[in-house]
Amino acid sequence: MRTLYRLIAAGALSAPLLIGAAGLASADTDYHQSHTGAGPYGAYHHSVWSGTDGHNHSYYHEHFSWAGPEGAGTGHVSASAGDHYGHDHDDD
Repeated sequence: MRTLYRLIAAGALSAPLLIGAAGLASADTDYHQSHTGAGPYGAYHHSVWSGTDGHNHSYYHEHFSWAGPEGAGTGHVSASAGDHYGHDHDDD
């Protein structure tokens, strides 16, 4: 009987952990940060976006631009993973 009570107690204590872990595994995440500045020698802007959607899709985007006495420029970096954003399997 004591073993049965221990089994019931262990199940009751572990259920919230399993439910919480499942929620964590499928959670959407998003991150965005940007910086902008200007001064006597020019201006700049830098932004980063990244995240996941809980369905094995993830992305990263970075954009930067600047202007100054010697000229101006812009650039970006992008990466993604998963079927939604690109192919992660062979089309055979």
